[in-house]
Parts: sequence; C-alpha cells; structure tokens
Amino acid sequence: MAKHLRKLKKKATRINHPGADAKQKIAKKTQKQSRWRSWLLSTLMLTTLFSSAGLIIAAGWISILFIFNPEQVSWLNEFLPTW
Repeated sequence: MAKHLRKLKKKATRINHPGADAKQKIAKKTQKQSRWRSWLLSTLMLTTLFSSAGLIIAAGWISILFIFNPEQVSWLNEFLPTW
C-alpha cells in the first residue's frame, strides 16, 4: 500500500494582524520576570546553603574546643543544661 502524501498549503501572511505585536510584548515581559525570579531563587538558595554550612562548621569548631579545653567556651555554659 502506497503512502499518501499531503499537499502543503501556504500560510497566509499576517502583516496586518493586530495581535502579533501584543503577543511578542507579553512574551518578552514574562521572560524578564522569569529571569528575575530565577536569579532571586538562586541567590536565596545559595545564601541558605552557605548559612547552613557556616552553622555546621561553627558548631563543629565549638564542640572541638569544648572537648579539648572546656574553660575556653565557658560562656556557652549559660545556654547548656546544668546536668
């Protein structure tokens, strides 16, 4: 059985189409908003990542100091339980 080929039709030119410019403006506007939102989310995630990494490093350093020289971190006893 032979394949039937469809005849291609030429598309009508839309030079005087009033909605074409409006669609282009909306598309450009959404790209700017998505770039701004993407940049903001990336910055927020990096800030959260570095802050949490800093807190983990600080807690590790304080725990090492507390193990080797508890007198050096005596200011921390106010926050720790008395047991």
